[in-house]
Amino acid sequence: MPPLSWERPARPSQECRLPEVRRAYRLQLLVAVAATVLFGLGVAFPALGAATALLFFVGLPMPGALVLGAAISICLFAVLVRRATNWLAVLGDHRFERAVALSLERRFGRRDGFFVGVRLSPTETFATRFLDSHEDVGMVFLDEGALVFEGMRNRVVIERESVTHLSTTPVQGFAHLGALFCAVHHGDTPLFLESRRKRTIRQNVQDTLELGRAIGDWAGAA
Repeated sequence: MPPLSWERPARPSQECRLPEVRRAYRLQLLVAVAATVLFGLGVAFPALGAATALLFFVGLPMPGALVLGAAISICLFAVLVRRATNWLAVLGDHRFERAVALSLERRFGRRDGFFVGVRLSPTETFATRFLDSHEDVGMVFLDEGALVFEGMRNRVVIERESVTHLSTTPVQGFAHLGALFCAVHHGDTPLFLESRRKRTIRQNVQDTLELGRAIGDWAGAA
């Protein structure tokens, strides 16, 4: 396979480094948000009606039944939407993955990348906690001498001999609750990777573990 030009890593930039995948990325976000909102609405109104009717049936006056029913339905809505977001956030990823893979294949002539979301900082922000657990999305390549992440915004290069160890850590974000990061330790700040290749969070957990094993085998062969 032709090597990537990892010897001269580009500086991280907030500009989109893969402008041709913007449409696929926006579509992926639109699908996830729309699916979550529709699911939430489909739960909230039936739950409100059912809770109100039950409370009124057991003897609570209608105003009180309506208020308490609304409170119950809101709590149920919050719990279920959080769980639904956990699964629906990955909808549309396959179209996005194809767009990224095609863009990088044109650039490097390779299709062996591993589609991931990454977090570059060990410190969580409001955005990574509640909006998207990943600061960037792209492909990880295991080159002969370096691990290379080619993302929409950032390019990260980790030379193989600098990898000290790997670990796993739970993803705490709202949309990826229950998922796992594979942390590649190579100095002061590890690189956190999570697979986005599968259609469910559960499957992506297994895929992330497989990625960790592949990186471990690659690093151990140095």
